[in-house]
Amino acid sequence: MINNLNSLILELSTLGITVKWGEFQIGIYPDLKKFNLIARNLIYALLNNFEKKYFIFIEGLPYCLFPEADDHVIYNKKPDVYYSRRKTCLSCKYSALCPGWPKNAINKKIAPLEIPDLPKEIVVEVTQDCNQNCLLCFSARKKEEVPILKIKEIIGDCKTLGINTIRFSGGEPLLYNPLEEALFFAKKNGLYVLLNTNATLLTRGNLNSFNKSVDNALISMQGYDSKSERRLTRTNINFKEKIANIATLSRYIPITRIGSIISRTLIGEWPNYIRLINKLEPRTWELYRPMTDSDNPEFNISKSSMIDVMGLIKKSGLAHTEIRIANPVPFCITPDLASNSKILVGANADDGHSRIIFDSAGYFKPSYVITKKIGTAIEDSWSNPFLQKIRSLCFLPAKCKGCFYLKWCKGGSRYWARISNGDYFAMDPMA
Repeated sequence: MINNLNSLILELSTLGITVKWGEFQIGIYPDLKKFNLIARNLIYALLNNFEKKYFIFIEGLPYCLFPEADDHVIYNKKPDVYYSRRKTCLSCKYSALCPGWPKNAINKKIAPLEIPDLPKEIVVEVTQDCNQNCLLCFSARKKEEVPILKIKEIIGDCKTLGINTIRFSGGEPLLYNPLEEALFFAKKNGLYVLLNTNATLLTRGNLNSFNKSVDNALISMQGYDSKSERRLTRTNINFKEKIANIATLSRYIPITRIGSIISRTLIGEWPNYIRLINKLEPRTWELYRPMTDSDNPEFNISKSSMIDVMGLIKKSGLAHTEIRIANPVPFCITPDLASNSKILVGANADDGHSRIIFDSAGYFKPSYVITKKIGTAIEDSWSNPFLQKIRSLCFLPAKCKGCFYLKWCKGGSRYWARISNGDYFAMDPMA
């Protein structure tokens, strides 16, 4: 498969597809009448090879032509165009947004693939127990854990419904005794398996297990050396051993990522963090806006501080690691939307937009920090009125609804809206 950007763009242009390529973004504008399987495969190749480097969007094609990349698609109704809808459109995730297929513009050789109105990922907080005591942690730190039979039930439901991704989180999942059994059962049922861990409890035994059952690991790392990690996690761990564990884990698992909460330490010691990340070379270094109403100055991250972090990211120049702010921050935090779009992931993975969390207390909730009980089964939880209202974005002002980046931004954080304004459906204070 072609993996050179110039070659891919040239190949797409020969198929009648316009590609606009800038410093931060790539816009793809296909002609539906000329669109075919070759074009779709080339666009997927472009996404797979270059979405780390660019913000890529596909404008003008129905979502169902890219079911595995629908989060890249922009598709709006055009005036003076007549649309038709199929039976599958009624149950599609985008039924309320998508106008359908333009009449007389359907290439019958391309079959649309249904996008069911279901979460893309299920997260299971297998235990609240943890061997660390981080300054900023959403875990309740109770001894609650999910019975293995319940986890297997959730995995079975994922397989039945067609949900392909499951994540095991905590607390610290490695403290959950049946973890390996849960991982193997998920992999046996064909799921893509993610594991969140602080990487301090790795052994030769569980590494061998992860090699066969985990596709993607997200490792919590808050400091850049022993002193800072000890202060931010309030745990006296062997930091050198942790770093060695991360390096080892990256040899056993296809994708390893590192996650850090944005703190005053991280901003002030940025060069030291960058040196460490450059040494470890994770696929992605995910930075998180603090989700807390704590008055701890370490996590008092203002709008100007967030803008400073975005500037530091732009200047980092890491060859092998992508740095993203991976939880809700409004894209309009600065006027420079083009470059921000490459740095900000937005809210799509949070607040119940594309995944829900099974709490160890025995119920689903919208996110790690929005702990409202929405149900005990996947389908019922996903259709909960509170969650439906969040996903509808009906509460946002007209200016947000007219923004090109709304698909990713979602208006920012519902958690911070409530903390700042007393209402989940108010404005994010950084907007």
